[in-house]
Amino acid sequence: MRQMLAAQLMGVVVLITACTSAEVRERPSALVASAERLLSESPAVWYEGYGASAVVSPDGRLAVYGGRWFLPRLIDVPSGRDARERLGPGLDSIRDAVFGAGGELVTLTKRGREWGWFAAGAHDPEARLLPLPADATPQWSPDGAGVAYIRLSTPDAGLFAGPIGKERAYPLPGRVTGWAWLPDSKSLLAMVADTQSLSTLVRLELSSGRTEVLARDLDADPTFSPVAVTTDGHYAYVALASLGIPSPQDRKESVANRDLDIYEVKLVYGRRHVVVGTPADDFAPQVSAGHLYWTTASIDASVVVIPIAGGAARTIVPGGQVPSWRPDGQQMGYFFGASRMADWSLNFDGGIVDVDAAGAAVGTPRAFTTWYGEDFPPVWSPDGRWIAYHSHRPPAPTVSYEGNSDDIWLRRAGAPAAEDIRLTDFGLEAGSPDWSPDGTRLVFTSWEKDGEPEGAFPWIVTIDPSTGRPLWHGRLPLPAPIRGAEQAAWSPNGEELAIEEKTAEGRHRLWVVRADGNRARKVVDYAMPTYGGVDWTPDGKTLVYSALAGERMQLFTVPAGGGTPRKLTTDQQNLLHPQVSPNGELIAATRVLQRKELWRVPLPPR
Repeated sequence: MRQMLAAQLMGVVVLITACTSAEVRERPSALVASAERLLSESPAVWYEGYGASAVVSPDGRLAVYGGRWFLPRLIDVPSGRDARERLGPGLDSIRDAVFGAGGELVTLTKRGREWGWFAAGAHDPEARLLPLPADATPQWSPDGAGVAYIRLSTPDAGLFAGPIGKERAYPLPGRVTGWAWLPDSKSLLAMVADTQSLSTLVRLELSSGRTEVLARDLDADPTFSPVAVTTDGHYAYVALASLGIPSPQDRKESVANRDLDIYEVKLVYGRRHVVVGTPADDFAPQVSAGHLYWTTASIDASVVVIPIAGGAARTIVPGGQVPSWRPDGQQMGYFFGASRMADWSLNFDGGIVDVDAAGAAVGTPRAFTTWYGEDFPPVWSPDGRWIAYHSHRPPAPTVSYEGNSDDIWLRRAGAPAAEDIRLTDFGLEAGSPDWSPDGTRLVFTSWEKDGEPEGAFPWIVTIDPSTGRPLWHGRLPLPAPIRGAEQAAWSPNGEELAIEEKTAEGRHRLWVVRADGNRARKVVDYAMPTYGGVDWTPDGKTLVYSALAGERMQLFTVPAGGGTPRKLTTDQQNLLHPQVSPNGELIAATRVLQRKELWRVPLPPR
């Protein structure tokens, strides 16, 4: 799966304002008995934006949603409406926004050729440039005199803090994943993750640089774990998956109860207990205007089938994603595992289920790959003798998505996993492979490990079909004007490839090229804010793809030679990753709906 935190997009959303209490009755604390849901959205994406959260202004009236890794939106909290006009005039682009000293807006923007942090509040239309690094993630102190941040280009460099323009680095024992100023504006709380992805909450005194451990062995998100602190400085709020110390096995269990909940930490003793806990990920706590705010995220996914002529989707595998067909149509592959921030994708395993002629599941689904790290679905060779799959598959138990292998593996059908053959060793954010009709080559898209960060391209791996031994690999040259490939699929005759290219944020294009990469033919342009997927019908005359239609991704067909697209579905959720059945009568797809919400609750008097 492409990295969640690398995406720079947001999908079409539906924003709803609501103030309900019935929906929080199962929450485990009296603190949230009167919780309000302020905002709700269902973005038209696959997984992107899952970690996006809200930062609320000191007076609780505005919220920046997104930011840091995702294009931000400014929301008027009482009404729920978009308030982008308050981001300021004269700015070419906005990549992030925060609230500065006194609550004014500060935006990471580009004006002309200059990137930087600009003060762009309602009373400062000229948007002055602040003396901050462009890769800083600033938070202002309560008295407005200081600023603290990490630098995204050097995440292990520690926490930078001090008067603006005069900050200095404070080394801390690990990667800083969250921080908050204490009320005295002279010290900070920081969450620091170690190499085992356990976090420690420390107090940093700026005058001396001295640190004090307040709570250790915290089961937090090892990449992004904001901290909130009460105005009296006695309590902090953090997001944790449990009170214990997780093992690598805990982190990779596909459906373990490891979503994040909000915990209150009494800073004097380090004692902590859960105050907000739902079946979703509850994270990014913040204290503003006497309230505790937090963001929730969840993804509901399943593998479905749709008639090739179009119609309603029928669920085959609840919890499954990214389907594949065995060549005889009697089995379906997929990956499964709950989406959760603390163990991002470590719990994804490949699965197989038997299906009948109508595409309905028969028998019990079973795991195909259960390695530590991300595993994607099994993909059968045309003769069914070999199964290829994409996997991070680290050599030892892992605790983090980052830094693992990301390549294509091969297994003889029916053979034990111990005999798997590694086909590549250069992948970075690789996608699932697709077989050539003669069973000698696989195509997949990937960035190149240690290469230039120029996006994904198609790669070809040639194997000996009798032994599975890799014989050659190389990047498929693409003719101009194709600049990269998000997905690739082999035509039934083996002479052409369908290429899905991202042409701009939220825009994709389908091409058909020869198998050697020559003679590109543009098929269709369409709106698509994620990885939609593409497949051929068995006769090679039609392409099936996913595109944005209104507020949801739907399935379309288009003649492979170009022509007018035909919409197949009108689903209430997003449909993507289409795979046509071997007999050409069905389309298997991922059906997915992501939910994001902003909540708040008044804090009790202390």
